[in-house]
Amino acid sequence: MKKNYFRILLIFYILTILVFTLMPGWSTNKKIGHGFFEFRADYWYHLFAYAGFGLLFIAWQMNVLIDKSVRNLIPAFMLCISFAFSTEMLQLFVPDRSFNIKDFISNSIGIGFAFFMFLLF
Repeated sequence: MKKNYFRILLIFYILTILVFTLMPGWSTNKKIGHGFFEFRADYWYHLFAYAGFGLLFIAWQMNVLIDKSVRNLIPAFMLCISFAFSTEMLQLFVPDRSFNIKDFISNSIGIGFAFFMFLLF
């Protein structure tokens, strides 16, 4: 039952990410920080959104990943990274959107954070 619950949550989360990914011209270029540490706020949005995605993916696949073996974690991690890359590539086909390597890096860091937290706890 729990696995189905997390699967449904994950599907809705993926759909939410896709909606924001496919919105033409939707962007937040607000900068935060000062001087050398100034960067766009949307990188944080990407990081946290994909950390949530990673955590939901892990929760959905918990019975497979529970032994924490590298054999099971690497394919799951690569599948999540592939999703992040795909969402960035989709933006090439959306008006006023483009592939941004920094967004992809933020996505990947968020997913990595989720998997690190799984290993830690």
